[in-house]
Amino acid sequence: MAVAPPAPLLAPSIVAAVPTVPPPPPPEPLVVDRKVIIRVQYLLEQVGYGSGNPDGVMGKRTKQSIVAFRRGAGLPAGDTIDDRLIEALELVNQQQAALRRTEGVPAAAPRVPVERVPLASGSR
Repeated sequence: MAVAPPAPLLAPSIVAAVPTVPPPPPPEPLVVDRKVIIRVQYLLEQVGYGSGNPDGVMGKRTKQSIVAFRRGAGLPAGDTIDDRLIEALELVNQQQAALRRTEGVPAAAPRVPVERVPLASGSR
C-alpha cells in the first residue's frame, strides 16, 4: 500500500507572496587609532600573547600576536583589529583576572562558634 506524500504547509502562491527581508547593513568599520592599538597591545600582553611594549604601532610583533590570539580563541584568521577581537581579549582578560584574584586563596573554613572567655585579672 502506497502512502501519499504529506501536503505542503503553505501553498506555493502564499510562499511567493511573502516579501523577503533584506539582510542587515554591515557594521560600521572600527576606527583603529593609536589608542586602540595600545589597548589591544596591553590586552594581548595581559592574556599571554605579548607583543612587546605597548607603543601604538601596528608592527610585525603586534600582528603576529593578533594572529596567534585569533587562532587560540577560535576567531576568524587575520592580523587586523576589529570589535570581535577586542571583545574576546577583554573577556579573556577578565576571566584571567578573576582567576588571579582567587589563586592561592584557600576555601573559607566553616564557621565554628567560639565562646569568648575573659582573661584572668592580672594577665595580659
